[in-house]
Amino acid sequence: MAEYAGWLARMNSFPDDYMDKCYLLADIHLRLVMIHPFSDGNGRIARAVADRYAIKMGLPPVYDSYPRVNKAQQKAYHEAIKTSKQDGNVEPLAMWIRSYVDRIMAQLA
Repeated sequence: MAEYAGWLARMNSFPDDYMDKCYLLADIHLRLVMIHPFSDGNGRIARAVADRYAIKMGLPPVYDSYPRVNKAQQKAYHEAIKTSKQDGNVEPLAMWIRSYVDRIMAQLA
């Protein structure tokens, strides 16, 4: 946990590219989920931390409206986490984040 917290604390610049931001958010989220430091609430805390950094990067909160009602979106999110954890590649989660942010941005436009 100390290593993760230190990594976050040293993060003082962010990518300009939209997709790079999605990859960074996926990395932030997945690293904490994989540490699994709490007996309960790891996903909620990981989503809150990622949302903090989404806002810092000028994006809307990604996980603010975690898809509890939309079961298809919830399943897609869990599959992205599972696939990313299995092979250590954050791309599936980054792509889920991108699709989610795209939907939010379209609603705001």
